[in-house]
This record gives sequence, structure tokens and C-alpha cells, in this order.
Amino acid sequence: MVRGWSTVGLMLLALLRGPASAAAQDGRAAQRPAVLLIHGGAWTTVGEAARHSMDGDARRLRALGWSTEEIDHHPGAEALTDVVAAYDGLRHRLGRETPICAYGASSGGHLALMLATRRLDVACVIAEGAPTDLPTLTGPVADYAHRYFDDAGGLAAWSPARRAISTRVLLVHALDDGVVGVDQAARFKETHPATEVVSLAPGGSSAYVHCRVAARDVRRWHRAERSLLSAVEQGAEPATTGSASRSRERSKQRSSA
Repeated sequence: MVRGWSTVGLMLLALLRGPASAAAQDGRAAQRPAVLLIHGGAWTTVGEAARHSMDGDARRLRALGWSTEEIDHHPGAEALTDVVAAYDGLRHRLGRETPICAYGASSGGHLALMLATRRLDVACVIAEGAPTDLPTLTGPVADYAHRYFDDAGGLAAWSPARRAISTRVLLVHALDDGVVGVDQAARFKETHPATEVVSLAPGGSSAYVHCRVAARDVRRWHRAERSLLSAVEQGAEPATTGSASRSRERSKQRSSA
């Protein structure tokens, strides 16, 4: 017997060493795929209440076997720096092989899409009511976009619809969204044809980031979400989004318009 160790102590040591050795042989411990959740609020509403607005989405995604991380961020253009830093931290903890998707509501959806322009290993993006083509926004959300992005490269540079994005994308948008018009989903789909768009009919009692929508369409949205996350877990190749050069050319054409 090792001096100073009881029989029980040696048994515990053996149990601890077993899994550690297996993990070392595998290179790293197995990790669940993860979703980074980014709240909305017109790039201006921040804080704990805003972060916790994503709690329901996080619970739904965890029920599918994904781990979740809800984050907060600074207002304005600095928000993207925070989102990228949060993603990088999560990537560092989970390793290179673990899928990480980004999920955002409203302006958070915009930031999730912008993250995919900065980090090409984002496994998928799910965006709910997201602004995608900032120069064509109308109403108060357009005012916020000008306030925050005019001096940070301009609205075109902050428009995911005008940027090359190669990952899987699911856009969810209410047909009568009075905050961010449904044309924003159509504009993104035009430049990224492989994008899946789920349209939500008005008049229901189910929650969507900007209004109430039909429950049957929310169920369709959640089915599309499950299908997307399942494809990511299984390692299926994403459908082609068209050539990057064509996407960049369209971006240049729109920027100069």
C-alpha cells in the first residue's frame, strides 16, 4: 500500500485516473455542441434584463441537447467586438471540433450574422426578425442604425446581405413585422440563395421577438430549427450559397448604388 493512502483513497484515485487517461487518448473530452445567444434591442438596450430575454430560446435549445451561452454587449458598433470575443472564448473552451452556432433576435440576429462574416467556423446562424440590409431600413430602427454605424464604416459595411457568408442560415420573420420589415429576410435570401426563410403569419398568440404570430408557424419554425441543428451535429455539408466572388460583386454594386 502507498504510504499515507487508505484503501478507499486508492480506489478513488483509480476511478479518477481512468476517465482522465481516456480523455488524454482521445485528445480532449467530448463536448456538447453549443449555441451563443445574442439579445435584441436596436443595438442600444443592454444589461441583465436584455440578456435574460433569451432564456426561453436557451431552454428550447438545451432540450435539443445543445449547451447555451447567453451574452450581453455594449451598445452600438462595439457590440460586435463583444460578440466576437464571446465566441472566441467559447471556441477556446470547447475546442476546434465542437460545433458552435449563433442565435440572435432582432439586432442580435444582425450581430449573429455579422459574427459569421468575422469567424468562418460558425456552424450555423439562426436569426429572428433580423435587420440584414441596413441602408434599406425604415422607421426608428433605421435611426438607430445611422446613429451607431454611419461613423463605423457605413451602413453597407454593416449589412450581412451585402457580405459573404458561407455557413448555414435560418431566418425567421413575421410577415407583419412592424419593427424590422420582412423585406429584410428577402434581401438576404436574394444574395444568399441557400438560406432557409420561415415566414410567420400574423394574428396568433405565440411570441416572436416583435409581435404575436400564428402558433402553427411557430411550430414550423421550431421544426426547421431542429432540422438545422441536427444537420450540424451530423456533420452534413451545408448547401452552396453561390460563389463568394458573386456575393462580393453584388455587395460592391449595392454599395455604389
